Amino acid sequence: MQLTKGFKDNKIYTLKNKKEDVKLRVFLLFIGMLAIVSGVKFIYDARPIVKKYFSFGDKNEAALGLKMLGFLLLILGGCLIYFMY
Repeated sequence: MQLTKGFKDNKIYTLKNKKEDVKLRVFLLFIGMLAIVSGVKFIYDARPIVKKYFSFGDKNEAALGLKMLGFLLLILGGCLIYFMY
């Protein structure tokens, strides 16, 4: 049972569109979870990451910047998952 066109208003989908929709949702779920995990990692391990990878003078500003980046990643991943499901 494969239809030629799918209409969202009439809830008629092609079988191919359903599979692609599920693949897209799983892909975006994976990206959202990855963003959340990396955001939490950046927030809690900002100082050790700064000590290991950056060598410039003011480490407090770098740690603050990394924590802000982690917070933005956390919000982005959460919004992505929230609005997809």
